[in-house]
Amino acid sequence: DRSDRRIYRVSLTRDGARLLKNLSMLTRELHRRQFTTINRRHVTTLARLLGDVNEAPIPGRRGERNGGRDGSRDAGRDSGRDAGRDTGRD
Repeated sequence: DRSDRRIYRVSLTRDGARLLKNLSMLTRELHRRQFTTINRRHVTTLARLLGDVNEAPIPGRRGERNGGRDGSRDAGRDSGRDAGRDTGRD
C-alpha cells in the first residue's frame, strides 16, 4: 500500500489456491477421524473453549487479540459474543 508501508497486499496463485483447497479437505478428513471416538457434547465444548482461547487478548500486547476464524488479527475490537455480559469467567 503506497500510503502505509506496513501493509502488504498478497494473492494466491492458481497452484497455491489448489494446494490450499486440497490441504483443507485433508485437514477436515483428519479431524473427522480424530474426533470419531469423542462424543458430540465434548467436541462442542472443545470447540467453544478453543474459540475462547482464539479470541483472548495476547499477553504483553495492549488491545491486540489472537486471530479470528479467518486468521486475521483483531486490534482490540470486541467480537460481540460476550459484549456487555458477565460470563463468570475470569
